[in-house]
This record gives sequence, C-alpha cells and structure tokens, in this order.
Amino acid sequence: MQKNGMSMRRVLQYSSTVACGYIPMGIAFGILFTTQTGYSKYYAMLMSVFSLAGSAQFLSVTLLVNKVSFFNVFLIILLVNARHFFYGLYTFDLYRKHCVIKRLYLLFALTDETFSIISTLPKTLQRDKNTPLYISVLNHMWWVLGSAIGAILGSSMQLDIPGIGFVLTALFVVLLIEMLYQQRRALPVVCACIAAAASLVLFRGQHFLITSLAIGALLFFAGVVYARFIRS
Repeated sequence: MQKNGMSMRRVLQYSSTVACGYIPMGIAFGILFTTQTGYSKYYAMLMSVFSLAGSAQFLSVTLLVNKVSFFNVFLIILLVNARHFFYGLYTFDLYRKHCVIKRLYLLFALTDETFSIISTLPKTLQRDKNTPLYISVLNHMWWVLGSAIGAILGSSMQLDIPGIGFVLTALFVVLLIEMLYQQRRALPVVCACIAAAASLVLFRGQHFLITSLAIGALLFFAGVVYARFIRS
C-alpha cells in the first residue's frame, strides 16, 4: 500500500508540470471552440475526451469555421501529428506488457508532453506497468478539465484573454529544461535547433513544421546508423 502511495505521489509530481500548461490551454481551446464555431460546449468537451490532439484541436477550429473538406482535414491533421509515429517507436517495448485495451489507450494518450515525461523517467519507473498509465490518464484529465472550463466560460460570456496562446510554448520550455536536467544530454536539443534553423533558411518558414520534422527525422536516422554501424 505504501509503495502504491509513493508511486501515486511521484506520478502527481511528474504530471503537475503538464497540468500547469494543459489546464490554461484547455480553457483557451474551449473558449475558442464555442465562440468561433458556434457549436455547443459539449462538442468541445467530447473532442477533448475522444480526440486529445492538442495543437490539432486548435487547428480544427479554423478548419470548421472555413468548412474545409473532410479529405483536407484528414491530410492536414495527419501531417501535423506525423511526429507521433516516432513516439510510438520509442514506447513500443514499454507498452507491450499491457493488455490490448490499455495499450491502445496509452498510444491514444501519447501527446508531446506525456511522451516527454515518460521518455525521461528513471528506468525503474519506465518498466513499472502503472506509472506510464497513470501519467497518461492524469494528463488526459487535465486537458479535459481545462476544455470543460473553457467551453462553459465561452458559451456563457465573451472573453478576450491576450497572451494565453503562449502558455503551450512556456510548457514546452519547462519540459525541455526537465529533460536536460534528467538526461544531461544536449545532442537532442542541438539537433532540434539545427532542424529548425535549416527549415527557416532553406524554406523561409513555409511549411515550417513539416520541413523541420523531416530534417529532424533525417538527423535521427543518421544518428542511429552511426551508433549501430559506424561507431560499433
């Protein structure tokens, strides 16, 4: 019992960082969804429960307002979330011990922030069946809670909160600092900076997300080839 209590305290400690970003961002999404699309507040809540797409949910507001076709919506969301393919490769072995239902939920709930926490956990906690699951559930809960608050506020009053969109950026900065503190490795950050700078210089910021992800993927595979075949 004490072990479970200690585990839950650690999970809450790790997840509290995400809560500080997810709740305000969820509120922002709920407000934007209800005020811009005209749909009921319940649709915003249901999207956060069954979609959990983060930035893609904000993008969906624009897509709904402009009545974009289903195929284009599918293609855009697929490209925006293509990075999750690499998250799945990393967590494949970690999630194999779970049953099919839990495994599917863990993959569904694998957001950027959840992956950042799970990938930097100590090995003993990574191998624990419950810790990644509890972190995923809690992070999902924070997002749904924020979306519900924002949807209720957006449907009942007109709100304009300048600067709230910067909360997600601030959250990523905090997670980056935590990753550097845990792993003491600057190489992933250097590769990300190179990918971002190359995308801006070569493509002048057009399709920044896609091009930077492609460059980052090339650097990742180059590192894998070097580690397995050249250095060994």
